[in-house]
Amino acid sequence: MAATTTLHEERTVIREGGLQKYQVVVNCSDKGDLPDVGLFVQQIIDQTDPLQDVFVRISDIIDFSPTDGFLADRLSAVIRGDTYWRSNVLTKTYDDIDVATAAVKAIFDRVNTLVSDYKTYDDSFETPGEDLDFPSADPTYVQTLKDAYTTSYTSYEDAQTAQTAAQDDLTATQANLAAQQTELQHWLDLRVKFQQESGNDQQAMSDAYAGLNSFVSGNALQIIGSIDSFIFSYQGKFGPETRKVTMQAGGYVNGVSSDIGKPVSQAVSGHTGTLIAYNNSSREWWIEPDDSGDTFVSANLVSVSGGAGRGTPSASMLVGAGPLDAELSALRAARNIFDAARQQALNSVAAASLGVGHHGTTSTYIGDQVTQHSTAVSLAQTSVTEAQTGYNEAQGNAQTAYTTLEQAYNDVKAVCPNWSPTPPFPPVPA
Repeated sequence: MAATTTLHEERTVIREGGLQKYQVVVNCSDKGDLPDVGLFVQQIIDQTDPLQDVFVRISDIIDFSPTDGFLADRLSAVIRGDTYWRSNVLTKTYDDIDVATAAVKAIFDRVNTLVSDYKTYDDSFETPGEDLDFPSADPTYVQTLKDAYTTSYTSYEDAQTAQTAAQDDLTATQANLAAQQTELQHWLDLRVKFQQESGNDQQAMSDAYAGLNSFVSGNALQIIGSIDSFIFSYQGKFGPETRKVTMQAGGYVNGVSSDIGKPVSQAVSGHTGTLIAYNNSSREWWIEPDDSGDTFVSANLVSVSGGAGRGTPSASMLVGAGPLDAELSALRAARNIFDAARQQALNSVAAASLGVGHHGTTSTYIGDQVTQHSTAVSLAQTSVTEAQTGYNEAQGNAQTAYTTLEQAYNDVKAVCPNWSPTPPFPPVPA
């Protein structure tokens, strides 16, 4: 019964250079049928520093050769001046857990192949020398072995092609990942710059827009409406023949709100009209006369209907054709100037609204780009992981195909030593 080669593995996560890494430590604790436990070929970079040694590959059968192989002791290898030696311990770290898992599988597959191949080599290939008698086999049997070699060679070529395609796919996905990471970083940097340069501006623009819009659409519009209501109201109350009558101080009786709209009359002159406004502090009454000749200019007492006399005029002025028209015109002109300014402010409000909206749209667009490219990076990373797994499998398949081809070659040579295969037996793949 074959002895078992035993590997002890430890997998853990570590922090290296501030980054999370996945570490795999594999130790060959029992050589089994192998000559020794040195399964891992290491390259010596600095003879004085073992920590700088670089793992090259899993040992091949030739690496155990006492003449053409590598020593299993580093100190002896350094003394002999060798560049390579075989260690029983392998330590590897990886950035990605999926890549680490796939790499461990590939290592174990290659060790399994080594142990199997060495057992075959030790049991049925290696010989200190023997005499062979020919012909040693039936020609039909020999042809069968040759056909098996041809078939194995085709399978090996297919495996090599698949490995090359897998390598190309892995390279392409890695390049795409790098491009997506670069693009994502561009948008991340742009978002930070945008926020730094315009973050406060956005709030200021929003506050200014809100305040301006509130004034233009609220207070300013109310002012215009109040002026228009005032002009409309007083134009309706004061006709073109309205009189402002100023009373003498002696004997003047204050007007009251119930007097508004009542008929008034002047003794002796017989002038009549309607009281439409009064100002007791200046003793002024505004009277809409019943006739243009009712001027209330004499010294006769003016009375309110249903009450005693209230005052004696000292002056009478035609309001409709005088000061009131001029004052209303000035008020209307001022109103139009204010409204024109309000219209210009409305344009500013619209521009501010566009600015606030554009700023918000730009911020949203940059955020969307960050999200899209983050997703693209995640998808690209998944593609790299899948491509790495595919490449590891293709590499293992190619190694298996080569081992099968090698066995087929050896089978023919065993019965036909002078045979030269077509196509020729290929060298060990790199």
